[in-house]
This record gives sequence, C-alpha cells and structure tokens, in this order.
Amino acid sequence: MECPSIQGLKLEKGDVEAIDNIQKINRNMAMISTLIPAGVMHSLFTKSNTVGSAINIASFEWRNFSLAMSRIPSIRRAQVESVAKMRALDANLNHKQRTFWKAITKGCEVAQ
Repeated sequence: MECPSIQGLKLEKGDVEAIDNIQKINRNMAMISTLIPAGVMHSLFTKSNTVGSAINIASFEWRNFSLAMSRIPSIRRAQVESVAKMRALDANLNHKQRTFWKAITKGCEVAQ
C-alpha cells in the first residue's frame, strides 16, 4: 500500500498512547516468536536422555508448531489494526490524524 505523506501532523495524548500500545504489541509478538521455539527446544531436549529426546523429536507435532509460528505475524497485524481502528473512531480527531490512523489500519508502519 502507498502510505500517505502527512505534513504537520500533531499527535495528541490519545495518539501517543495508541502508538505506545502498538509498540507493546510489536515487542510482545517478537518475544513470543522467540519464547515458543525456546520452550519447544527445552521440552524436547531437557526432560530425558538421548533416546528419549529422539522419541520426543519424532513424535512432536511439527505441523502444529509450524502453523502456530506462521500465524504470529497475522495475529500481530490484527492487534495493531484493532488499536488503529479504535483510535480512528475518536470523534475529536482532525483530518490529518484520521488519515494517519486509517493508514495504520491499512498497513502503514509508524517510523521509529
């Protein structure tokens, strides 16, 4: 999507809070992306001996693990979209603010 250039955008307290929420979502999803595989590796290799680990690896639900990991980005995007949509509904927003939040809803990212 082509992200709009919004000159002179002034963010209010509610906008900053929503951006903070989006940043928390991004941090949490990044943490989940690390913790899930770490938890799997821990449970495969630390609860038994070599033979037990081989059995654990062979019987592990790799398809479900892969599916769960592949869904993380879409879950993150849905949460970000929800925050942006809620903010865009604020009746007190000016045109530039509303344009900003609609762009976030459609997939534009906030520059760090």
